[in-house]
Amino acid sequence: MNHATKMATRVASALALVAISLPTIVGMLTSQTTPSAPIFKVATVRPSESNAQGMRFDVTPGGGLRATGITLRLLLQKAYDVENFQIAGGPGWTRSERFDVFANPESKPIPDENSPGSDRSRAEQIRERLSVLLAERFQLSVRQELKEGGTYILEQTKTGHKLSETTGTGGVRRNRGLITAENATMAMLAKTLSNTLQRPVLDQTGLRVKYAFRLQWAEEGAPGEPEDSGVSLFTAIQEQLGLRLEAGKGPVKFVSSIEPKS
Repeated sequence: MNHATKMATRVASALALVAISLPTIVGMLTSQTTPSAPIFKVATVRPSESNAQGMRFDVTPGGGLRATGITLRLLLQKAYDVENFQIAGGPGWTRSERFDVFANPESKPIPDENSPGSDRSRAEQIRERLSVLLAERFQLSVRQELKEGGTYILEQTKTGHKLSETTGTGGVRRNRGLITAENATMAMLAKTLSNTLQRPVLDQTGLRVKYAFRLQWAEEGAPGEPEDSGVSLFTAIQEQLGLRLEAGKGPVKFVSSIEPKS
C-alpha cells in the first residue's frame, strides 16, 4: 500500500477525534494545544485528483479554510508559521502527495480583519485550528525547537523609507527577481524575504501601516535579468524601498521529527 493510499484510508476512517499529543516544546518555546484550543467545526481532508493543477490556500470568511492541491509540507508551514527551510526531517510523501482541505470554523467566528488588533488574532487562531487538524487527521508527531541561527534584521535607512502608504486588503507577490505588493505590511515583506533568502528576516522597521511597492533585483533565471546585469537584492532594498537588511544571529524556530504517531 503506497503512502497516498494509506493517507486516503486514514482520512476516510477518521470518524472521531483521536487523542492529540502535540509538540513537545524545547527551550523558550511554550505554545501548546489544550482542550480549549479553537478547532474547525467540520473538516474534510482528501487526496487531490491526480490531474489537479497548482496549489491554493485560502482563509474563508469567519475563519474557515479552503486549500487545494496542497502538500502536507506546506500545510505544516502554515500551521507552525515557518518557512520550508525551518522544517527538518519527515517522510518524502509530505513533499510530494497533495491534498484538498475544506474546513468550517466553530460557531464563534474569528474577528473580522478590519477589527482593531484582529490581524494577529486571526492568523494565530487559523494556525491553532490547522495544527489541531493536522495532528488529528494525519496522526503526526511534531517537535518544535529554538536553535541559535543566522537572521536578517529589516530596518529603515537613516534617510527613511520610500514606501507609499495605502489602505485595504492585498498582499505580496513574489516572482524571480521581483516582489510586488499592494496594501502589504512590513511583516508580509519580511516573510517573503525570509523565503527568498532562506533565513529568518525580523521586521524592526517600526512601520505599522500598509504600503504599495515594487522591488526588483538581478536574480539568476529572472526574465530579462541575467544575474550579473543588475543590483543585488540587498542593494535594491536600500535604493528602491529606503530599507536595509543587517545580518545577525538569534533564536530560530525549527519544526522537526515529523512522522505518524505509533
